Amino acid sequence: MQLTHLDEICETQMIEPIRTIPTSCSQSIVDLNHTLWKQLNGTEWLFAAPVSDVLTVLCSKHEPMDVKLSGTGKLQLNPVCKAYGSRILIQSHATIVSNRTSKDIIPPMSLEYDCCGSIDKNFK
Repeated sequence: MQLTHLDEICETQMIEPIRTIPTSCSQSIVDLNHTLWKQLNGTEWLFAAPVSDVLTVLCSKHEPMDVKLSGTGKLQLNPVCKAYGSRILIQSHATIVSNRTSKDIIPPMSLEYDCCGSIDKNFK
């Protein structure tokens, strides 16, 4: 599933520290009764928690940890972690980049195998 937004420029401006909402942004008033999440990238999310909420974080080789959420903030998870709450499951995504600039080494090999013989009238 892929979500798209009509006003991505406005959303980008709202991440920056601002004192007023830009006039180019459409505005709505919503009544939130549960935590709202917005993923920024593979390991970071913004949240708005109108009431206290608890998120349980699970990382490999560590004990589960409960994190209390209130108000607004940013959550960043390590790539090997997952988090879940009453209405959400968050999984980090790690991107592994490999840059191999050395040349490939191809070992020498003999290709002197004649598999097919010549075609002439003496070939059986």
